[in-house]
Amino acid sequence: MVYNIKYMVKKGFSLFSNDIVHFIPKTKEQMISAEEAESILEQYSSDPKSPALWTHPKIERNHDLTIIIPVYNVEKYLEKCLESVLHQKTEYSYDVIVVNDCSPDNSVRILKHYQDDPSVKVIHHKSNQGLSAARNTGLREAQGEYVMFVDSDDYLSTDAVEILYHNYYRYLQ
Repeated sequence: MVYNIKYMVKKGFSLFSNDIVHFIPKTKEQMISAEEAESILEQYSSDPKSPALWTHPKIERNHDLTIIIPVYNVEKYLEKCLESVLHQKTEYSYDVIVVNDCSPDNSVRILKHYQDDPSVKVIHHKSNQGLSAARNTGLREAQGEYVMFVDSDDYLSTDAVEILYHNYYRYLQ
């Protein structure tokens, strides 16, 4: 079974829970042993068995999933991205956090159309801080049990969230 930080996959999906990272391989061949995973993790952490994500004790988890979308200079793709995320066919609850990292294009104008949607929270940085900072801003505001990052120039198939959860729960068994 692949469901805790001891296991890792070379490629595939990953879900962040409030205490560990769950790596979900696309195929069994992509799994690597716990020893190999710990060896890789030791390169990045002095304690590879420690949780991969800090949990804020005061944040209440209101959704199954929070989807974080950092935005910078993507006006050509942003609407398609947001529409694909907002029109997921899934039984799981999710919210969307969009972090505008001072985009110089018309992305702000596009985001105005979504700011009244109750499932979307739009956050504007006061200065450009980069992709990692935008994701970290989203993580601080996340209220889902799990977090998924979507790049603003990508889009999801309508069943992406459902497939992700289906694969996750299948590998837990």
